Amino acid sequence: MKLLLTVLTTIILSAGITGDIPYDVLAKNFSSQQAGEIIKLGKEKIAITVNGKTGVYSHQQGELVLNNFFKAHPAKSFKFIFKGKKHGNSSYAIGTYVSDKSSYRITLQFKLNSQKTYLIERLTIEKE
Repeated sequence: MKLLLTVLTTIILSAGITGDIPYDVLAKNFSSQQAGEIIKLGKEKIAITVNGKTGVYSHQQGELVLNNFFKAHPAKSFKFIFKGKKHGNSSYAIGTYVSDKSSYRITLQFKLNSQKTYLIERLTIEKE
């Protein structure tokens, strides 16, 4: 009986986890410049803006764009300064990315997909 109760509790609690935004994973990946891991958390096509230059990219192209940014601006640190509340099917977050040369504001906009998972829809990098 205890086993059945434990299994049911786990299933119910796991259902609530769906739809969480992986802020810790994103922060770790920005700090360690893991472009591919960041892009994997995005929609099939992601709008990326880096210092005013905007494009809509596939995962492979988006990874190249982020890798180019990371090569030009190696990370010293990254932290989220704002984590927006989920409103309907969207949310956003703002972080600060610090490199040797400068500091950048990272804005991430998320969209809830049909599997009830928040994915990156837009990523903006602006010099502070």
